[in-house]
Amino acid sequence: MDLFKEKVKQNRQLLKQREKLFIFLLEQENVNSVIPNIEAYTHSIVAFKGNQRVSLSEMFPYAEVIYLNDDMSSQTIQGLFEKQVTDVSSSPIQYGNPLTLLVAIHPKIEPFLVNDSILNRIHNSQNFLSYSLLHSKDYIYPFFIHENHDFMYNYQPKKKRIAILLDWFFGHGDVAAVYSQIKHFIQTHQKNYKIDLITRGGPLRLLNDLFPNCRVYVHFDSFFIYEAITKCNIYENVYFLNTRLDNPPHLHLVDMVSRSLGLSEPVSHQMEEIDLPPLPEAIQLKVEKLKQHSKPLIGIQFHTQDPQRCWDQKNISDFIKECEQKSLIVINLTPQKGLPQSVVDLSSLSVSQLFALIKQLDILVGIDSVCGHIAGVVGTPSLTIWGGGTPLASGSNPYVSYRPASNNYSVYTDSGDAKDIPSTLIFHRMMQILKKDIRLTPERITIQQTQKMVGVEKVGGSSK
Repeated sequence: MDLFKEKVKQNRQLLKQREKLFIFLLEQENVNSVIPNIEAYTHSIVAFKGNQRVSLSEMFPYAEVIYLNDDMSSQTIQGLFEKQVTDVSSSPIQYGNPLTLLVAIHPKIEPFLVNDSILNRIHNSQNFLSYSLLHSKDYIYPFFIHENHDFMYNYQPKKKRIAILLDWFFGHGDVAAVYSQIKHFIQTHQKNYKIDLITRGGPLRLLNDLFPNCRVYVHFDSFFIYEAITKCNIYENVYFLNTRLDNPPHLHLVDMVSRSLGLSEPVSHQMEEIDLPPLPEAIQLKVEKLKQHSKPLIGIQFHTQDPQRCWDQKNISDFIKECEQKSLIVINLTPQKGLPQSVVDLSSLSVSQLFALIKQLDILVGIDSVCGHIAGVVGTPSLTIWGGGTPLASGSNPYVSYRPASNNYSVYTDSGDAKDIPSTLIFHRMMQILKKDIRLTPERITIQQTQKMVGVEKVGGSSK
């Protein structure tokens, strides 16, 4: 996807459709009961210490001001957002310790566009200073104070609490690839610190499943939030895990994350059996029954949300036909339309449950996506079909390799189109791997090996 064109398109949409804004005033001690009711409709929430109605109304004159009393129910807030309540108090209420919430409703606009626009206006006003963070059960929101605040502000961070902050682009596959690095960091620091994991949102459930002893939060969806988190008075230190490099040296994602966590060298990438979230009993029994056929179990993933990386339907159909002719057992791991009935569909599993399943496969054949990264850390051989990038890098991120951590053979094409990688070639390479004619190893694949084309093949070139 062309991110620049998409951003321009969405900015135009933002100009055409103004978000609906509310300014809520309430007692700060009531915020934990109010926030969940608002979160049912939006996560575009910005907090301000004190009563900031005047300043915010000047900045956002079209915002509706709402005074919340102690008896305000969830039904009242629901009715307000759904335009079913018109008698909510707009008369001032005297609060002992007031808190102001700026809330945006934007059903047809990307949240980060609205959030960036709001925070940009707040910063440009020069009326407010980034103060802290507002934590709800699962989310983190920016928290400001007025520049002319009348209380002592302690900039010293609270001790014994640190955070691992995942960057904007971190996905499920990235979490799988660097799991062992994060686990090692947590084990090293958890005796002395409470550790929070903070993400944009996608990997929330996976992080909760893999790291049950940590609190996992989704951050306010805006680029501005990174500075707010790293400079807030909540955490003694924030470790930012970046997935992007603009200049050399060329690194693998595992190298980048281990450095960001302060490790001199990456620890072993391999997951231990005890760390694998269990499969549902019925699925485990089904897998064991499939194994009784004494045929290789072939896991596949040919579709993801990025169309550039997907394999086309003709190649998929031809590949499965060749597997059927050899009586191989093909297991589909993620949602995919148009697959024949001979394919065993286990795509309803959560991402965390895929770890235990993929470990039991003989090989994983798929595109550059989460299942390949899982295979790389559980010890299962993988064959990757690259579209929209190469094992070494992508056009938008030219100095970072996202190749699976180990046991991987990769095929790519200069055209950048996965459909140009024929099914006959992929099937042949798969059989070579299964027969050990192509030998893959469990050792971590280094960036130098990928640069030297070890286990990498370009369509039209030669295998090395």
